[in-house]
Amino acid sequence: MAGVDVHQHLFPPAFCEALALRTTVPYLDGSTLHSPEGAFELDLRDHALESRIALLDRAEIDTAVVSL
Repeated sequence: MAGVDVHQHLFPPAFCEALALRTTVPYLDGSTLHSPEGAFELDLRDHALESRIALLDRAEIDTAVVSL
């Protein structure tokens, strides 16, 4: 049976750079994402495309819906 994940996030480098330039939410301070919901520590290495694909492969997910 094919696995499907309908809630994946991907933060490409250009998006991280844009978030780091902001001073109001949402913004990125180092590896901490500040959003209206709160502050969340991110491992930005997990958001590299190759890392995300490897994670999906390990979880046997065949299809993922990706959002910023």
